[in-house]
Amino acid sequence: MRDLVAVAPRLAWICALLALGTIAGQWPALADDTVSSEYHLGIGDRLHIRTFNRDDLSGDFEVRPPGSISFPLIGVIEVLGLTPSEVERKIGEKLTGYQIASTVNVEISLYRPFYIMGDVLNPGKYPFAPGIDVLQAVALAGGYYAVHPSEAQIDKIHAEENYGVYTIQERTTLIRRARLLAERNELQDIAVPQELVQVQDQPDVKAALATEAQFFAARRDHLAAEITMRQAQVGSYNEEITALKASLGSTTTQERLVDQELQDAQSLLEKGLTQRPRVLELQRVVAELGGEEAQARAFLARAKQNIGKIQEEIAEQQSQFMEDVEQQLVDTEAQLRELAQHRLSSRDLLVATQRRIPVTGGSLSFDARDKFIIRRTTADGVAQIEGSETTPVQPGDVIVVPALMTAAPTPGQAALSEPQPGMPKQP
Repeated sequence: MRDLVAVAPRLAWICALLALGTIAGQWPALADDTVSSEYHLGIGDRLHIRTFNRDDLSGDFEVRPPGSISFPLIGVIEVLGLTPSEVERKIGEKLTGYQIASTVNVEISLYRPFYIMGDVLNPGKYPFAPGIDVLQAVALAGGYYAVHPSEAQIDKIHAEENYGVYTIQERTTLIRRARLLAERNELQDIAVPQELVQVQDQPDVKAALATEAQFFAARRDHLAAEITMRQAQVGSYNEEITALKASLGSTTTQERLVDQELQDAQSLLEKGLTQRPRVLELQRVVAELGGEEAQARAFLARAKQNIGKIQEEIAEQQSQFMEDVEQQLVDTEAQLRELAQHRLSSRDLLVATQRRIPVTGGSLSFDARDKFIIRRTTADGVAQIEGSETTPVQPGDVIVVPALMTAAPTPGQAALSEPQPGMPKQP
């Protein structure tokens, strides 16, 4: 009973903070101009762009990977790391190139969310609101987490499953990127990614390598077969051209001989030494040979034209294949960045759940935390900083809430504190 009395004020204070969650969905609309004007955009932010007197050039736009929006008329615009005012100037300059002089206004209609994990009741993703600090973020996540040992064991099992899934997904994506690089560089085999050299004998890595190798060979053989088929058509047309040239040469020779015979017949006709039907017959033969020559020349030109068309198709097919590879590489790189963040977060969650499993005589504490880990994406990458309950939260932050439970080290916890083989290092 004494313990309940001691923690009651603390619980009441936490419950009061939980009330903040009821207006969390409304906070983005309350963003003030001071925050948004100096705010640097990131993936997941939603912008409301108004172009004066141009409804067709106005609307809501989300910043998508790798950090761009798709704007009418202009197309893709890179906005990652820019402030709203810089985006206004950038769009205005591009519209000027289309002879459109209009005022552009950019506002943030919805900030990208922040993430909170560790010893909170409901870890996960939450909408950002200007001015929110770590303590308010904890309140949105349900307050500090007090767990029963059996529940901690269940949480640990789920965390291990998530960590394993993200690890396998990241390794599979790394191997897919290696296959795409081999296709782009026209290599004969897929190189094992440097990140996975130490774990290339593990079953999941071996299976992914085998699958991508089969896919690599199938795509390469399919492209080669298509090109070979078209090159065979070129060979057939070349044979036809050779035959047409030979036929054309024979027809030209016959035409020359018959023409000479016609001239002799016309001379004899003038002297009365031959009859007119003979001359007419020779004239008919000359006309037929001329028609055959014209037809052969037309077939010859058409065959050459078909060869040129096939060669263009081969070049277009090779170009389309490379464009597809490049686009897949861009998508894969974006997926790798996302998976790396998920895997690091799941690893931290696993470590946190391990720490919730108390030793004999372990105890729980509701005291305020004095240190938090915040992972924040900057222009130079992901930075890890230390904060307190009053540290302001920024969009995209990942807040790790420390545990205050006395806990025993568990097998694998020490290993998880270091980057796993084949995985990016923790920032």
